Amino acid sequence: MKMEKKQYDSRQDVKAIKLMESAIKKDSNFIEPWMVLGQIYLEGRDYKSSLEHYRKVVQISPSYLPGVNMLVGDLEVRFGNYENAKANFENYLSFSKNLDEAFKAEANQKIKNCAFAIDALNHPVPYQPINLGQGINTPDAEYFPSFTVDQQEIIFTRDVKDVRAQEGHQEDFFISKLKDTTWLAAKNAGTPLNSAGNEGGPSISVDGRILFFTACDRPDGMGSCDIYLGQRTTDGNWSKPINLGAPINTSAWESQPSFSSDGKNLVFHSRNLYA
Repeated sequence: MKMEKKQYDSRQDVKAIKLMESAIKKDSNFIEPWMVLGQIYLEGRDYKSSLEHYRKVVQISPSYLPGVNMLVGDLEVRFGNYENAKANFENYLSFSKNLDEAFKAEANQKIKNCAFAIDALNHPVPYQPINLGQGINTPDAEYFPSFTVDQQEIIFTRDVKDVRAQEGHQEDFFISKLKDTTWLAAKNAGTPLNSAGNEGGPSISVDGRILFFTACDRPDGMGSCDIYLGQRTTDGNWSKPINLGAPINTSAWESQPSFSSDGKNLVFHSRNLYA
């Protein structure tokens, strides 16, 4: 197993996968290669394969690493398997000893979220989603939309191919305007708003002039991901984004800002347990 871990640690994923699979063939209940494969696929965004391998970890020993139950639960939610997810979050609480209150609260909240999702699926409300069209949607992944209050402009995140990025792709902001009833072809927001790293989770002010968003691994970052502020200039371009700094950003992960319509409140997610 030392060689397999060495291949993984040096990021030789193809070789590591072959070695892990070979170890599993020799002993299908050998838990560590299942763990490593789950992590490799997770980092490569192959969430389906990651879930399959982490499920096996839980199947072999749900109490081996209690935190894996939370990871499996999150992956189950990604695929809409709320019953399975709820069971995994409950396992996490059951097998975790001396659990920090913040982690306990997070697990309980996820259990409530799953229960809500299960009930919602059992009692559907009729609605008719409308595809925003080719100006917005492409074969790439588009998500995290934010509209101006007049709903004439949308800014969203698109996962784009980028040879500069470590994984060959990264997240950028794109902007589209509504003409009559059609969204025009979205344009990359460009620099300085976008960078070679990831940008996501935009929240635009009602007048479309202030943008709060998440950016990761920037030179001025305080943690893995921070919340930034960009302002639209008089010529319609964007100013250089500003890291909001403390007390908003910490050495932990901050993301998903939501700016209130009155401009007085900012709600966001933080993994800082002591905020």
